[in-house]
Amino acid sequence: RNLRLRFGDLVIGPLEVVAPAGGLTVILGPTGSGKSSLLAAILGETPLETGSVEIGSSRVGGPGGAAEPAAWAGQTPAFIPGSILDNLLMAGPGVTREAALAMAISFGLGPALSRRSEAGDTVLDERGSGLSGGERRRLALARACLKPARLLLLDEPTADLDVDAEAGIIASITALRGGRTVIVATHSEAMAAAADV
Repeated sequence: RNLRLRFGDLVIGPLEVVAPAGGLTVILGPTGSGKSSLLAAILGETPLETGSVEIGSSRVGGPGGAAEPAAWAGQTPAFIPGSILDNLLMAGPGVTREAALAMAISFGLGPALSRRSEAGDTVLDERGSGLSGGERRRLALARACLKPARLLLLDEPTADLDVDAEAGIIASITALRGGRTVIVATHSEAMAAAADV
């Protein structure tokens, strides 16, 4: 509500936006327009110049406020040293191996899993070395989607992907609607076309 962010000369807002519960909301704009900053405000990780962010009846940040437990997949994901599966299982204590593998496959990581197991399940480092940019992004997305959180925030989830791969990721993201609220920052017109808002 009346949200305004300031970063030096860059001012975002004022914004009045309602992201419907259980829906897919897309923030579409060019590089440098403040999409990632808006996601950070929703997470309660950046100060607001004016206005508020409210999730349900809770105000995010500020005195007495706290960020909603959210799943987040950013543009530069970090990983734990370990296998792809190890990184997926860290999404939460209740995540099973079967659920992790199913989510990985739904996000197009089947070939990467196959390559890794043929190579003795090589250990990833913190940057995900050995995976392509698109595979790192898919791993971060699958891990975020495994986290048991009502709010899912995704920053440029289809970057580094070709048209066919992008269509697969969009289908996987849209399938999450209903069970959680999904907010996506993107350049992609195709991702925007799939949104409720």
